[in-house]
Amino acid sequence: MTCEKKQFLRPSPPPASGRTISRLADAGKRNNIVAHQSLIQLHDIYSHREVWQALSPKARGELTQMRSLGFDGYYPDNADFERIESAIGRESAECRTALQNIAVTKDIINTQEALWSMMAEAYPYPDLMLLLQDTTAAMHHLPDENGGRIVTFGSARTATGSDVFDAARWINETIVTGSLREDGTSEQVITGAGPGIMKAANLGAMQGRWNIMKILKNQLAEAPDEGSVHAAIFKARTQMHSIGVRIALPFEASWNEHLQLCLTIKNFAPRKGGLVSAAMGRSVSHNGDEHTKSPNHPAVFVHKGGFGTDDEAYEAALLIQCGKSPNMPILAVGKEVSDKFHASIEKMEQWNAISPDDWGIITECKDEVDAVEKYHSLHGIEMSEFTKAQVTNRRPVANNNNGDETNGYRE
Repeated sequence: MTCEKKQFLRPSPPPASGRTISRLADAGKRNNIVAHQSLIQLHDIYSHREVWQALSPKARGELTQMRSLGFDGYYPDNADFERIESAIGRESAECRTALQNIAVTKDIINTQEALWSMMAEAYPYPDLMLLLQDTTAAMHHLPDENGGRIVTFGSARTATGSDVFDAARWINETIVTGSLREDGTSEQVITGAGPGIMKAANLGAMQGRWNIMKILKNQLAEAPDEGSVHAAIFKARTQMHSIGVRIALPFEASWNEHLQLCLTIKNFAPRKGGLVSAAMGRSVSHNGDEHTKSPNHPAVFVHKGGFGTDDEAYEAALLIQCGKSPNMPILAVGKEVSDKFHASIEKMEQWNAISPDDWGIITECKDEVDAVEKYHSLHGIEMSEFTKAQVTNRRPVANNNNGDETNGYRE
């Protein structure tokens, strides 16, 4: 892998120093809503190559540190901003553009601090304020207003490079790349931001982003004066393809390295709600009404996992069952995962705890190729030429990983 590609696929900043986090924590500079909005402004700088490359190494370092704080749910204080602005300077138009983004970020922070200060006076309960901030950020700001995303659930303990890891990576790379539209947009991926299956899905999303940029640059080489191609490249470069909603756990030291945006949530409930809401696209507030104008095709892919994976998968299934979510595919990837859900749902039906129609909420898939094919079939969309080639090339690998293609599998 070239150095350029390696850096491109690993956009996550390193964790901020413990000393910096302690200082900001003592100053009350943690608020996921502020952190999220700050990261959006930083992404405008980070994703505009001309602006980013024009900045000095010191300025890039300061902005990377600011991203690290945002990934952890914190935001800079006035002293930090003075240091950032000094490092950026005003020598070029690109530097002045970066400063404009920083000025907007400061205005957002001042507005939000005033708002939450009033809230804290009305409800002087720190734990409640933290829960409200995390819930608002995860379930309102993070979900896209215009449609859903591809969500992947699975174990954080899955070994990098294992068959299960590679299957999750391949699914997300294939869907992100294959969904490229004429305007440069494509499907987006969101995970729990941790290692294992989550890392695999985010890596696949970034590989898809890399593929998209290569496809568009090839189009530009063939038609260098075509304005629509230039616009598509700009759109693709500024889109976030790989997103995470993290929670600190003993076996998850930090976020994985393949994220363009990350929220660190302190409580499980807002995190789970944020992941499911991100798949639905803010549809909880619409009580199940679909976003008909959205070009996105959301889905939940469920891989091997533990208590948390099952909890997340059944949460999504429950919302669909109760009409609180648009009907979207929930795909159990692999025979073992499919068998587990099949046995559980079969037992629920024997208890008269579900209706026969509920069988269709979770779709059983024998392998990753079957999952991608059913994703397209359930959405009623045709596979792109890229996806068709990926499926053809992957089928022998999937068959080798999963044994006989039809052994023990139920259509």
